[in-house]
Formats: sequence, structure tokens, C-alpha cells
Amino acid sequence: MRSAAVVKDTLFADVSEWQRPVDDTYPYQVLSIRVSDGTYRDHNFAANYAWMRNALDSGRLVFGIVYTYCRPNWPANATTVRAMIDANGGLHPRIALMLDVERGGNPSGDGSDWINRLYANLAGYTGDR
Repeated sequence: MRSAAVVKDTLFADVSEWQRPVDDTYPYQVLSIRVSDGTYRDHNFAANYAWMRNALDSGRLVFGIVYTYCRPNWPANATTVRAMIDANGGLHPRIALMLDVERGGNPSGDGSDWINRLYANLAGYTGDR
């Protein structure tokens, strides 16, 4: 009996409007793209998400990550994330949503309550908490 291969590292890029839109030169099997920063909509999301969806369907990518930078206005943040994904083909089944929370960053202080609410809202959107 052969044992399954063990993968030690997964390399992927974190792409937002600060980089050029992703294209077929992207070398990894996982990709992370920003959808929003609070209610600010990433200008390259539509292009990056379209490429990601096609790459997932073709097998070029194994899975994708769509992330939002967390802001205290979590209800509007959740609405922005949902609206942007829905307007660009809907949530692909091999995409995980991620919350970008940075220690000592912007905003400061204990955001546990509103971060947990944003998490619950988006987990409900995926249909799988």
C-alpha cells in the first residue's frame, strides 16, 4: 500500500488593486484576492475573481481565498462582500472567505464583538459555518 504524499508548504500570493490583475503567468495552485477594505471596493476584484473562477473550473487552481480587511462597520462590510461576489458570478464552491484582521493595525482596540458578527454573517452567506 502506498502512502499519500505529504505537502509541507502551500505557496500563494495575496493580490489586490496594488498589484496588476492576475493572469495565466500566476504560478501557484492557490490564490488569495481582496474583495474589499470595509466598504471600499477593490478596483481589480472583478478581473481577479473572473480569472480565479476560470482557473478553479479548469483545474489550474486547487482553491481560492477571497478576503476582506475588517472594519468596525461590519454590517456594511458584509453587504459589500456579498454584493461584489454576487455581481461577479456568485460564490464558487472551492472558495473560502477570509477576514483580514491585523494586530495593532487599523482599527485598534478589541474588535472581537464586531469581528465575530462579521464572521457569522459571512459564514451564513457561504452556507457552511
